[in-house]
Amino acid sequence: MPIDPPSAPAGATGDQGVAPVRAPSYGWPNWLRRSIITLALVFCGVLLVYTGHRAQVGKTPKDRDPVILVQTPPPGGSGLRQSTVSADLKVGYDGRLVINGLPIPEAQMDGARDPSTVAPDDLKANGLRPNNHNHVAFTPGPGKVIEKFDPGQLTISLQYFRDHQARSTGRTITWVVNVD
Repeated sequence: MPIDPPSAPAGATGDQGVAPVRAPSYGWPNWLRRSIITLALVFCGVLLVYTGHRAQVGKTPKDRDPVILVQTPPPGGSGLRQSTVSADLKVGYDGRLVINGLPIPEAQMDGARDPSTVAPDDLKANGLRPNNHNHVAFTPGPGKVIEKFDPGQLTISLQYFRDHQARSTGRTITWVVNVD
């Protein structure tokens, strides 16, 4: 015959048959805490989206043509006396620079080939800058139209147009930077 385990005598302490005791709650109701946390998270999300949008607006002026990807130095920025002035354009575009009223010859732009070392057929077919039409850049130096930038304001004009099209079909933008 099986034997039952002994039962605890009446009044003994143990886990069986005793209801747990809850401490009284003096805090906010759960629904109120959840609502406050949800509102705080929503506020943080809205603030994050707003600041991200403001940062993007500051980097890309609304009046700038989307063909122009980057301007260096940026409008209102600063550079050194030997800084490179450049603009990156969408693929399929080319451009020319005018700095403080001086047109920069294509042969003096960064990436230009020396016309005396290029076959005439290649020069006619591909131009002086065959691999970087959409990167328009000039670095001042000895023997160039500008050997170094004078301190003060530098006015940069970029005329940009579709590859292999007349320059007169393009547009021009101008921006000013400070040279230290």
